[in-house]
Amino acid sequence: MTILIPLLTILAFISSQDGFSIHPRYAVFVLPLLYILVSKVASSRLNVKWVSGLTVILLAWVVGSSLSFYPYSMSYFNELARKPQNYPKYLLGSNIDWGQDAYSLKAWVERNPEVRPIYISYSTPIPLEKLGIESNGAVPSEPTAGWMLVGANDLFTRNGRLDWLKEHEPVGMIGYSIWVIEVDKHDPRPQ
Repeated sequence: MTILIPLLTILAFISSQDGFSIHPRYAVFVLPLLYILVSKVASSRLNVKWVSGLTVILLAWVVGSSLSFYPYSMSYFNELARKPQNYPKYLLGSNIDWGQDAYSLKAWVERNPEVRPIYISYSTPIPLEKLGIESNGAVPSEPTAGWMLVGANDLFTRNGRLDWLKEHEPVGMIGYSIWVIEVDKHDPRPQ
């Protein structure tokens, strides 16, 4: 009851404020309490020695997997999602991107001065101009030659404005939330 009462109280408070919305991270801090509760139930029911070894192995796997995403931890997914290009199939919005890769975007643009023209569509709380990121404007809604730096939320939005870009293979990613797509100047249309 020492674990269960605080767990249920916190969940009740969170759900009374926002409901169970698209922001599951609001409830993440109750997970340690849930883990303790589940471990007690599991240990009382399973008194087998190999379970302890398996638990240590699985715990090491989870820690190693999540650390492999550092410093892009906000966009962390487990191995079932396979590669970062698959992430938008499962989640979008603030679950994958809150503008946390804006400084990485700035560094990428500064490291690649030969890459022009650059079009950027990336939602960030800090305007790109304030970060000193210069571009040729937002990614056009029609096929255009150049380098397209597109945030996951902008590329995979339901309005379909940038669907033409999905036909092009990304040449890289900035963090795990910005796709880098080069559109050839000789053939800006998808093949």
